[in-house]
Amino acid sequence: VNELSWQKAMAVFYELAFGDTLRVDTDYSYHINKTKAQYESDLLSDAKEQDEYEYEHRFDEVAKAVDSEGLAAIRALYNDFLGEEIYLFYASLFDPVTGAYYFSESARNYEGFLPDLESTYQIFNDLQVSGMLDVYTDGASPIDAALPSDMKQTLIAWVQGLQDSGDGYFYHPQWGSEISVDRQGRDLGWAISILEQLGAKPLYPTALDRLSGASAAAAVSKVIAAASNDHLKSEEAFRAWLYSYRDKIIENSHGNGHIISAQASQIVAAG
Repeated sequence: VNELSWQKAMAVFYELAFGDTLRVDTDYSYHINKTKAQYESDLLSDAKEQDEYEYEHRFDEVAKAVDSEGLAAIRALYNDFLGEEIYLFYASLFDPVTGAYYFSESARNYEGFLPDLESTYQIFNDLQVSGMLDVYTDGASPIDAALPSDMKQTLIAWVQGLQDSGDGYFYHPQWGSEISVDRQGRDLGWAISILEQLGAKPLYPTALDRLSGASAAAAVSKVIAAASNDHLKSEEAFRAWLYSYRDKIIENSHGNGHIISAQASQIVAAG
């Protein structure tokens, strides 16, 4: 009875998922008699066919904007990100000790290089935008739902352990606290985001909490967070700092613009 009920449920799901409603009336027995393996095979086959159709449809749109050589180059680029190779590459960068990821294979293979927040966040982001985790809908995020509990707890403990209780920022052991303001700002954002995706929180008020005075304790320590970046102490200090980048932006818009944008959340928090 349970097996029959399961087959009926799968038959209904199949029809709803793929809109093949005519087959319910004309060939319903075909669905009822399918084995679980047959259902899974058909579902995967239909999903793959749909993905391939959408993939080609998008390239049809690209072809309207570029010549044949440009289209071939774009196809070649996208081929590097198709199939299981990209996921196997990401898996090879995983560090079981921290639950985080290395920046590259060379970083993984050489002493002195350690996993980092930015690489971990970016791999998590790629896994989600690629559609690989679309089936995971429970939990704080697809990442939270997909990862086993022990892996999550290992990563949460690692991220939380990077936070400085004094200023609320997150620092890696390989770089210490004497880092650029853009590195500091990026790592702050990555750490907060990773913890949120895993349904966890920092151990101490973050630099954002302190700069915004989100709590009484945070308000007291606001001066400590601002001390790490003098230009956030006051509106006047920030205006002077921003003005100092006027000519620098013209000389190097990307690099200097990045220094400013990496601190956006802190600037907003500081008011």
